[in-house]
Amino acid sequence: MTDWGTPASGFYVGGAVSQSRFTNFSQRCDDVINLGAVVSDCDNKGFAWKAYGGYQFIRYFGVEVGYADFGKGRAKISAPAVGDVDFKARAVFLEGVVTVPIIHHLSFIAKGGGVRWNTKLNYDASLGLPSQSDNGWGSVIGAGFEYMFTPAFGMRAEYEFYNSIGDEQTTGKTNIQVISINGLLRF
Repeated sequence: MTDWGTPASGFYVGGAVSQSRFTNFSQRCDDVINLGAVVSDCDNKGFAWKAYGGYQFIRYFGVEVGYADFGKGRAKISAPAVGDVDFKARAVFLEGVVTVPIIHHLSFIAKGGGVRWNTKLNYDASLGLPSQSDNGWGSVIGAGFEYMFTPAFGMRAEYEFYNSIGDEQTTGKTNIQVISINGLLRF
Protein backbone atom coordinates (compact mmCIF):
# COMPACT_ATOMS: atom_id res chain seq x y z
CA MET A 1 0.00 0.00 0.00
CA THR A 2 1.32 3.42 -0.90
CA ASP A 3 1.05 6.53 1.21
CA TRP A 4 -1.82 7.64 -1.02
CA GLY A 5 -4.16 4.74 -0.29
CA THR A 6 -4.03 3.42 -3.87
CA PRO A 7 -2.17 0.13 -4.29
CA ALA A 8 0.59 -0.10 -6.89
CA SER A 9 -1.21 -3.04 -8.56
CA GLY A 10 -3.93 -5.61 -8.03
CA PHE A 11 -7.49 -6.72 -8.74
CA TYR A 12 -10.64 -5.01 -7.48
CA VAL A 13 -14.41 -5.29 -7.79
CA GLY A 14 -17.10 -2.71 -7.28
CA GLY A 15 -20.73 -1.84 -7.58
CA ALA A 16 -22.74 1.36 -7.78
CA VAL A 17 -26.24 2.74 -7.43
CA SER A 18 -26.96 5.73 -9.56
CA GLN A 19 -29.26 8.37 -10.91
CA SER A 20 -29.33 8.32 -14.72
CA ARG A 21 -30.64 10.99 -17.07
CA PHE A 22 -31.56 10.31 -20.69
CA THR A 23 -30.63 13.65 -22.24
CA ASN A 24 -32.60 13.28 -25.50
CA PHE A 25 -35.63 11.40 -24.18
CA SER A 26 -37.81 14.50 -24.53
CA GLN A 27 -37.31 14.13 -28.31
CA ARG A 28 -38.98 10.70 -28.06
CA CYS A 29 -41.90 12.34 -26.21
CA ASP A 30 -42.13 14.97 -28.98
CA ASP A 31 -42.26 12.17 -31.57
CA VAL A 32 -45.25 10.64 -29.76
CA ILE A 33 -46.96 14.05 -29.61
CA ASN A 34 -46.39 14.48 -33.36
CA LEU A 35 -48.30 11.21 -33.89
CA GLY A 36 -51.35 12.89 -32.28
CA ALA A 37 -51.00 11.61 -28.71
CA VAL A 38 -51.29 13.66 -25.53
CA VAL A 39 -48.29 13.15 -23.22
CA SER A 40 -49.20 13.85 -19.59
CA ASP A 41 -45.71 13.15 -18.19
CA CYS A 42 -42.25 12.75 -19.72
CA ASP A 43 -39.75 11.41 -17.15
CA ASN A 44 -36.17 11.23 -18.42
CA LYS A 45 -34.58 10.05 -15.14
CA GLY A 46 -34.05 6.48 -14.03
CA PHE A 47 -32.61 4.43 -11.19
CA ALA A 48 -29.40 2.86 -12.48
CA TRP A 49 -26.82 0.41 -11.15
CA LYS A 50 -23.57 -1.15 -12.30
CA ALA A 51 -21.15 -3.91 -11.33
CA TYR A 52 -17.53 -4.03 -12.45
CA GLY A 53 -14.14 -5.61 -11.98
CA GLY A 54 -10.76 -4.11 -12.64
CA TYR A 55 -7.05 -4.46 -12.49
CA GLN A 56 -4.67 -1.69 -11.37
CA PHE A 57 -1.49 -2.19 -13.43
CA ILE A 58 0.44 0.61 -11.74
CA ARG A 59 -0.59 3.17 -9.13
CA TYR A 60 -1.77 5.56 -11.87
CA PHE A 61 -3.44 3.31 -14.46
CA GLY A 62 -5.86 0.39 -14.61
CA VAL A 63 -8.71 -1.08 -16.65
CA GLU A 64 -12.30 -1.93 -15.76
CA VAL A 65 -14.90 -4.15 -17.38
CA GLY A 66 -18.50 -4.26 -16.24
CA TYR A 67 -22.23 -4.14 -16.79
CA ALA A 68 -24.51 -1.10 -16.36
CA ASP A 69 -28.30 -0.97 -16.27
CA PHE A 70 -29.45 2.64 -16.79
CA GLY A 71 -33.05 2.14 -15.73
CA LYS A 72 -35.78 3.63 -17.91
CA GLY A 73 -37.29 6.84 -19.14
CA ARG A 74 -41.08 6.91 -19.30
CA ALA A 75 -43.71 8.88 -21.19
CA LYS A 76 -47.30 8.62 -19.94
CA ILE A 77 -49.84 8.86 -22.76
CA SER A 78 -53.33 10.08 -21.80
CA ALA A 79 -55.09 10.39 -25.19
CA PRO A 80 -56.29 9.05 -27.61
CA ALA A 81 -55.30 5.85 -25.78
CA VAL A 82 -53.92 5.51 -22.25
CA GLY A 83 -50.59 3.83 -21.62
CA ASP A 84 -46.86 4.18 -21.12
CA VAL A 85 -43.88 4.30 -23.42
CA ASP A 86 -40.68 3.08 -21.74
CA PHE A 87 -37.12 3.51 -23.00
CA LYS A 88 -34.68 1.08 -21.35
CA ALA A 89 -30.92 0.93 -21.82
CA ARG A 90 -28.12 -1.38 -20.68
CA ALA A 91 -24.44 -1.66 -21.58
CA VAL A 92 -21.30 -3.72 -21.16
CA PHE A 93 -18.25 -1.48 -20.88
CA LEU A 94 -14.45 -1.55 -21.03
CA GLU A 95 -12.62 1.51 -19.68
CA GLY A 96 -9.14 2.72 -18.99
CA VAL A 97 -8.90 4.38 -15.55
CA VAL A 98 -6.32 7.00 -14.59
CA THR A 99 -5.82 7.53 -10.84
CA VAL A 100 -4.20 10.72 -9.56
CA PRO A 101 -3.45 10.83 -5.79
CA ILE A 102 -4.50 14.10 -4.13
CA ILE A 103 -3.99 13.61 -0.40
CA HIS A 104 -3.67 10.62 1.92
CA HIS A 105 -6.34 8.03 0.86
CA LEU A 106 -8.06 10.42 -1.61
CA SER A 107 -7.53 10.23 -5.38
CA PHE A 108 -9.02 11.83 -8.48
CA ILE A 109 -10.06 9.34 -11.19
CA ALA A 110 -10.67 9.87 -14.90
CA LYS A 111 -11.91 7.16 -17.24
CA GLY A 112 -12.84 6.54 -20.83
CA GLY A 113 -13.65 3.64 -23.08
CA GLY A 114 -16.17 1.82 -25.19
CA VAL A 115 -19.61 0.33 -24.54
CA ARG A 116 -21.77 -2.29 -26.21
CA TRP A 117 -25.31 -1.06 -25.58
CA ASN A 118 -28.76 -2.61 -25.81
CA THR A 119 -31.91 -0.46 -25.89
CA LYS A 120 -35.63 -1.27 -25.81
CA LEU A 121 -38.60 0.94 -26.57
CA ASN A 122 -41.71 -0.67 -25.04
CA TYR A 123 -45.27 0.49 -25.71
CA ASP A 124 -48.20 -0.64 -23.55
CA ALA A 125 -50.47 -3.01 -25.47
CA SER A 126 -53.31 -0.46 -25.20
CA LEU A 127 -51.34 1.90 -27.49
CA GLY A 128 -51.32 -0.62 -30.34
CA LEU A 129 -47.69 -0.02 -31.35
CA PRO A 130 -44.97 -2.69 -31.58
CA SER A 131 -42.09 -2.61 -29.10
CA GLN A 132 -38.61 -2.33 -30.59
CA SER A 133 -35.05 -3.12 -29.53
CA ASP A 134 -31.60 -2.46 -30.90
CA ASN A 135 -27.92 -2.75 -29.99
CA GLY A 136 -24.67 -1.16 -31.05
CA TRP A 137 -21.47 0.53 -29.95
CA GLY A 138 -20.88 3.79 -28.11
CA SER A 139 -18.38 5.48 -25.83
CA VAL A 140 -18.11 6.56 -22.21
CA ILE A 141 -16.06 9.16 -20.37
CA GLY A 142 -16.14 9.92 -16.66
CA ALA A 143 -14.46 11.50 -13.67
CA GLY A 144 -14.76 11.37 -9.91
CA PHE A 145 -13.07 10.81 -6.60
CA GLU A 146 -12.00 7.64 -4.80
CA TYR A 147 -11.45 7.44 -1.04
CA MET A 148 -9.88 4.32 0.51
CA PHE A 149 -11.06 3.83 4.11
CA THR A 150 -8.85 0.76 4.55
CA PRO A 151 -6.35 -0.97 2.25
CA ALA A 152 -9.19 -3.22 1.03
CA PHE A 153 -12.34 -1.02 1.11
CA GLY A 154 -13.07 2.30 -0.53
CA MET A 155 -15.81 4.36 -2.14
CA ARG A 156 -16.13 6.41 -5.29
CA ALA A 157 -18.31 9.33 -6.31
CA GLU A 158 -18.47 9.50 -10.12
CA TYR A 159 -20.00 11.33 -13.04
CA GLU A 160 -20.14 9.40 -16.34
CA PHE A 161 -21.32 10.40 -19.80
CA TYR A 162 -22.40 7.61 -22.16
CA ASN A 163 -22.47 8.90 -25.75
CA SER A 164 -24.81 7.82 -28.59
CA ILE A 165 -26.85 5.09 -26.90
CA GLY A 166 -29.63 3.73 -29.10
CA ASP A 167 -30.51 4.02 -32.78
CA GLU A 168 -32.49 6.97 -34.13
CA GLN A 169 -34.48 4.79 -36.54
CA THR A 170 -35.68 2.17 -34.03
CA THR A 171 -35.60 2.94 -30.30
CA GLY A 172 -34.32 6.50 -30.50
CA LYS A 173 -30.84 7.78 -29.70
CA THR A 174 -29.81 9.51 -26.51
CA ASN A 175 -26.83 10.38 -24.38
CA ILE A 176 -26.98 9.16 -20.79
CA GLN A 177 -25.55 11.03 -17.82
CA VAL A 178 -24.96 9.02 -14.65
CA ILE A 179 -24.08 10.23 -11.15
CA SER A 180 -23.15 7.35 -8.86
CA ILE A 181 -21.86 6.27 -5.47
CA ASN A 182 -19.66 3.14 -5.65
CA GLY A 183 -18.40 0.61 -3.15
CA LEU A 184 -14.97 -0.83 -3.97
CA LEU A 185 -13.08 -3.91 -2.71
CA ARG A 186 -9.38 -4.37 -3.53
CA PHE A 187 -7.52 -7.68 -3.32
